[in-house]
Amino acid sequence: MTTNIILETTMGSLTLELYTNHAPKTCNNFTTLVRRGYY
Repeated sequence: MTTNIILETTMGSLTLELYTNHAPKTCNNFTTLVRRGYY
C-alpha cells in the first residue's frame, strides 16, 4: 500500500509516495509531522 502526499513549496509542488508496507513507522512519523504543520 502507498500513500501520496503533495508538498507545496515556493518552487512548485512535489508529490511524495510513501511506501507504508515497507517502512510503516517512518511513514507514520512523516505523516504525523505533516499534520502538525512541520512541513
